[in-house]
Amino acid sequence: MKRTLNRRKQREEWIPLGVSCLAEQGDAYFDHWQPSPFMTRLFRVRGDRRAEVPAAVHGDGSCRVQAVAGSADLFRKLLECFYGLTGTGMVLNSSLNRHGEPIVHRPADAMHLLLAGVIDELVIGDSVIKSDREAA
Repeated sequence: MKRTLNRRKQREEWIPLGVSCLAEQGDAYFDHWQPSPFMTRLFRVRGDRRAEVPAAVHGDGSCRVQAVAGSADLFRKLLECFYGLTGTGMVLNSSLNRHGEPIVHRPADAMHLLLAGVIDELVIGDSVIKSDREAA
């Protein structure tokens, strides 16, 4: 997964990815867990959990983490559904842009990434737009 994301986003291999984690699941994955709503903190991934999120574990065993709390947030609901399906309470989280380009702020910018093959699907509001090309 990490190799695919780095290729599509035109990033160097050493640039770390982060995760968004259900806040109450953090203790199960990270040492010295303290929930933080922004991806500004590093935590050491517990050795027995590293295989669950290999693309997010940095060379030193750490990971950047965004804790997602609350219950009304759509992203929180997505994480809860993912947890229910997989038993893993986190997903990879990376900025929506190519390396060296600004982060997407408008739907037209996101469509550009879809058409360029950086992403396979785009969800805006209640709309889902899929690429017509094979996933690489």
